[in-house]
Amino acid sequence: MKRMVNVEISEDLLLELNVPKQQASEELKKLTVLELYREGIFSLGKAAEMVEMSIQDFLSLSADRGIPIHYTKENLEKDLETIKKLFP
Repeated sequence: MKRMVNVEISEDLLLELNVPKQQASEELKKLTVLELYREGIFSLGKAAEMVEMSIQDFLSLSADRGIPIHYTKENLEKDLETIKKLFP
Protein backbone atom coordinates (compact mmCIF):
# COMPACT_ATOMS: atom_id res chain seq x y z
CA MET A 1 0.00 0.00 0.00
CA LYS A 2 1.38 3.38 -1.02
CA ARG A 3 1.46 6.10 1.59
CA MET A 4 1.33 9.67 0.39
CA VAL A 5 2.77 12.72 2.11
CA ASN A 6 1.78 16.28 1.27
CA VAL A 7 4.47 18.92 1.42
CA GLU A 8 3.95 22.65 1.11
CA ILE A 9 6.39 24.38 -1.22
CA SER A 10 6.54 28.14 -1.55
CA GLU A 11 6.00 29.77 -4.92
CA ASP A 12 9.45 31.36 -4.53
CA LEU A 13 11.09 27.95 -4.29
CA LEU A 14 9.24 26.72 -7.38
CA LEU A 15 10.40 29.82 -9.24
CA GLU A 16 14.01 29.22 -8.15
CA LEU A 17 13.78 25.59 -9.29
CA ASN A 18 12.19 26.73 -12.55
CA VAL A 19 9.43 24.16 -12.08
CA PRO A 20 5.86 24.84 -13.28
CA LYS A 21 3.22 24.31 -10.57
CA GLN A 22 1.54 21.45 -12.44
CA GLN A 23 4.86 19.54 -12.61
CA ALA A 24 6.09 20.40 -9.12
CA SER A 25 5.15 17.13 -7.45
CA GLU A 26 6.80 14.98 -10.11
CA GLU A 27 9.94 17.11 -10.31
CA LEU A 28 10.38 17.31 -6.54
CA LYS A 29 9.97 13.53 -6.35
CA LYS A 30 12.74 13.13 -8.94
CA LEU A 31 15.02 15.47 -6.99
CA THR A 32 14.35 13.55 -3.77
CA VAL A 33 15.01 10.18 -5.38
CA LEU A 34 18.17 11.49 -7.05
CA GLU A 35 19.49 12.59 -3.67
CA LEU A 36 18.62 9.25 -2.08
CA TYR A 37 20.46 7.52 -4.93
CA ARG A 38 23.44 9.87 -4.52
CA GLU A 39 23.56 9.02 -0.80
CA GLY A 40 23.47 5.28 -1.57
CA ILE A 41 20.10 4.77 0.11
CA PHE A 42 18.45 3.65 -3.14
CA SER A 43 20.02 1.30 -5.64
CA LEU A 44 19.96 2.26 -9.30
CA GLY A 45 17.08 -0.12 -9.99
CA LYS A 46 15.04 1.04 -7.01
CA ALA A 47 15.60 4.72 -7.84
CA ALA A 48 14.52 4.22 -11.45
CA GLU A 49 11.47 2.29 -10.27
CA MET A 50 10.51 5.01 -7.78
CA VAL A 51 10.37 7.68 -10.50
CA GLU A 52 8.89 5.27 -13.07
CA MET A 53 11.82 5.56 -15.47
CA SER A 54 13.95 3.01 -17.27
CA ILE A 55 17.40 2.46 -15.81
CA GLN A 56 18.92 4.06 -18.91
CA ASP A 57 16.74 7.18 -18.54
CA PHE A 58 17.53 7.42 -14.83
CA LEU A 59 21.25 7.13 -15.58
CA SER A 60 20.88 9.96 -18.07
CA LEU A 61 19.02 12.08 -15.51
CA SER A 62 21.73 11.32 -12.94
CA ALA A 63 24.47 12.25 -15.37
CA ASP A 64 22.70 15.53 -16.18
CA ARG A 65 22.84 16.32 -12.44
CA GLY A 66 26.48 15.26 -12.09
CA ILE A 67 25.65 12.19 -9.98
CA PRO A 68 28.11 9.32 -10.56
CA ILE A 69 27.04 5.73 -11.10
CA HIS A 70 27.21 3.54 -8.02
CA TYR A 71 28.92 0.52 -9.53
CA THR A 72 31.32 -1.37 -7.34
CA LYS A 73 33.83 -4.12 -7.96
CA GLU A 74 31.30 -6.48 -6.34
CA ASN A 75 28.66 -5.38 -8.87
CA LEU A 76 31.07 -6.16 -11.69
CA GLU A 77 31.89 -9.59 -10.26
CA LYS A 78 28.17 -10.44 -9.94
CA ASP A 79 27.52 -9.27 -13.49
CA LEU A 80 30.41 -11.36 -14.81
CA GLU A 81 29.09 -14.43 -12.96
CA THR A 82 25.66 -13.89 -14.46
CA ILE A 83 27.12 -13.55 -17.96
CA LYS A 84 29.09 -16.79 -17.51
CA LYS A 85 25.89 -18.59 -16.48
CA LEU A 86 23.93 -17.19 -19.40
CA PHE A 87 26.68 -17.83 -21.97
CA PRO A 88 28.66 -20.90 -20.85
